Amino acid sequence: RTSTAKGTRSSTLEWAFQTLGLKPQASFEEARSQYRLLVKQLHPDKFHGAPEEVRRVVTRQFQELQRAFEVLKRHFGVTA
Repeated sequence: RTSTAKGTRSSTLEWAFQTLGLKPQASFEEARSQYRLLVKQLHPDKFHGAPEEVRRVVTRQFQELQRAFEVLKRHFGVTA
């Protein structure tokens, strides 16, 4: 199955909102606030003494949050 560029952008944007636990109509301010909250909760440094597998999972989730927020920043036209 092939997808159009627009279809891919749409599904990526949907994924980004879902990853941050937001509705698609959320504002950039809501996205930034939610991102900051989740980053504080899932920052790998907070799991310093945890077992290796836990640290690996948390690191993966943290990276997903970062990628999702980058997608939303591009969507909202935020460059910094």
